[in-house]
Amino acid sequence: MKADGALIRFSPPCFLLVPAATVHGFDWLEDTEGFVVTIANSYAVELFRGDDDLAALFEKPVAFSIEVAEMDRARHGIEGLMQELGWAAPGHRAAVNSAILSLLVIALRHLSAASQAPAGSGAQVTTVARLRDRIERRFRLREPISEYARALGVSQTALRAACAKVAGRSPSELLDQRTLLEARRALLYSNLSIAQIGFSVGFADPAYFSRFFQKQIGTSARSYRNAGVGAGRDWRAS
Repeated sequence: MKADGALIRFSPPCFLLVPAATVHGFDWLEDTEGFVVTIANSYAVELFRGDDDLAALFEKPVAFSIEVAEMDRARHGIEGLMQELGWAAPGHRAAVNSAILSLLVIALRHLSAASQAPAGSGAQVTTVARLRDRIERRFRLREPISEYARALGVSQTALRAACAKVAGRSPSELLDQRTLLEARRALLYSNLSIAQIGFSVGFADPAYFSRFFQKQIGTSARSYRNAGVGAGRDWRAS
């Protein structure tokens, strides 16, 4: 799997977790089988409310192998989820929530046992989640990080510490990451010119956008677009 420019290798049976708005793609082997469960971001926020551990599962794309017994549990849970989604019997919503949570608990416990769960206190996880939400709504404005800290009611020092612990990145890197995600998506899936794409993600100067993209990605926006169009692979944005 390639997610946000990083190559993630995995072998079956395995679990893949892909956060919302992640540009990703797969090179499938012949006869590959599996299930895809897509969760709306708004639903996930409500479902994970009060449980920072579950919310932290989707801080970054991850793939991990699981035991056959865990795979059987996951398959059983997904089959139950599909059944519940096919009708509207009493308790339907609770059953759907339960099935999804059961799947995520498998992932959470596996990652926790492997000490791969994101670090940071509950307050820091919440701060980073609020930052990501604000970035999602306002990244096109290219506001300074000081403005994000002010809006979240924390100091810039506390914000930097939370991001370093939970996401392994600085606040400005999270902002740039979201900007680049939108730019790469537009380069691959739209007919907008490179200058128009730069304007759409908050750059008044097309040349500045081009330099920004080259520095962050290591290739020009035009080369990135041409390579993506020529690859012809299964790319998508969650």
